[in-house]
Amino acid sequence: MGWLAELPPIVKIGVPLLLLVLGGGAAYFLRLRPFAMEDLLGTEFSIFLVPSWSMRRVPRADSLIVFSDETGWLGHGSAKYVKDRAQYIVENAIRSLAPIAPGWAVSTELKWMPAKRLIVANPYDERKITGREEFQRGVYGAMREHRKHHGSSVIVVDPVDDWNYFEPRILPEEGARIVMDSFSKYIGKQKAIRVVVSNRKHAEAYAAILNEYSENRWKFARKRRKGQPQAPAA
Repeated sequence: MGWLAELPPIVKIGVPLLLLVLGGGAAYFLRLRPFAMEDLLGTEFSIFLVPSWSMRRVPRADSLIVFSDETGWLGHGSAKYVKDRAQYIVENAIRSLAPIAPGWAVSTELKWMPAKRLIVANPYDERKITGREEFQRGVYGAMREHRKHHGSSVIVVDPVDDWNYFEPRILPEEGARIVMDSFSKYIGKQKAIRVVVSNRKHAEAYAAILNEYSENRWKFARKRRKGQPQAPAA
């Protein structure tokens, strides 16, 4: 290693700096770019079109939120993102915490995913039916669990694939509207809300609503002045 001592000081300093810059640049380009993104009252609200095998390229967040019934069993769409990366270990941990009451959520730590915790919320009622109000209660339960662990950023897995798995039940535009409106209550209160979608048509539906939010950002400023979101009616 004597040859290192003979190198000029500028080389000793310059080469490590160059490697650091190149490494940072590679990490930047490997990171997944959002399909759509807006800054709304300090909240980075973004949509990511990503297959399950690229999930780790999504920028990290404090919590990854998925939706299930009281059993904790992950539906087809959510499972693509969780099972494929976590080898069923995480889902087993979640199911051990079941049953999950309607409007409530449970969580477990993550190691293989771009988030610190996996939060599983139940947006269904006692008859296993969900709609706008039921889903909002599920989101409220998820965010309550998220705040309990001092989280300030979330990744949300699009649940519309789960709803349409056996048969078409809801249009992508309708499903995206329910999801976006439920999480819009936290604009200005979270650093980042990132929706992960595997279907381009769904991504386009989410992006259209996000653009609508951007054009009407004054509405969120007015709601923010009124205070924190309240729990949906039981």
